[in-house]
Amino acid sequence: MFSEKLKILRKEYNLSQEKLAQVLNISKGSIGMYETNRREPSFEILLNIADFFNVSLDYLLGRKNNDKTFIFKDILNLEMLKTAKEKLNYSYDQISELSNVPRRTVVSIFTGQTKTPRIDTLFAIKKALKLETTSCKEKFLNNTEETFIDLFNQLSQKNKWLVLEMIKALEKGG
Repeated sequence: MFSEKLKILRKEYNLSQEKLAQVLNISKGSIGMYETNRREPSFEILLNIADFFNVSLDYLLGRKNNDKTFIFKDILNLEMLKTAKEKLNYSYDQISELSNVPRRTVVSIFTGQTKTPRIDTLFAIKKALKLETTSCKEKFLNNTEETFIDLFNQLSQKNKWLVLEMIKALEKGG
């Protein structure tokens, strides 16, 4: 059960085995062995995997199938997006056009069907809705390298990964 859950979660998050291994600070081979049920992770690694994907150990170990939550719920403040959409009186078509995000993706995000949207997609939609998207980048740029490293090291593994993904998206023009 665990092997299947891990593979499903990794693919839902569009992560390669190598990327997930980096985040968890383990080898790519370990991920491959976990996914093929040839090795079981230590309790500490199980906890790190559960924390990263924001799921319970019960879910991860197959004891509960409906206990999964998603880490993007904090970033994807759906209510904030809906409020901005209403305030601007934008249709899904307008948001799609302004953000260069396909309409079906926009609708899927707003209706909560997409639980793990791409960060660059979120930035594009937030920008189309005239929501602040550069505050993170500005905060990082205004901090010294040492302060940034200290703050970064205090983050959980899942949030470290999110920060790195946001920085990549910002560097691409998000």
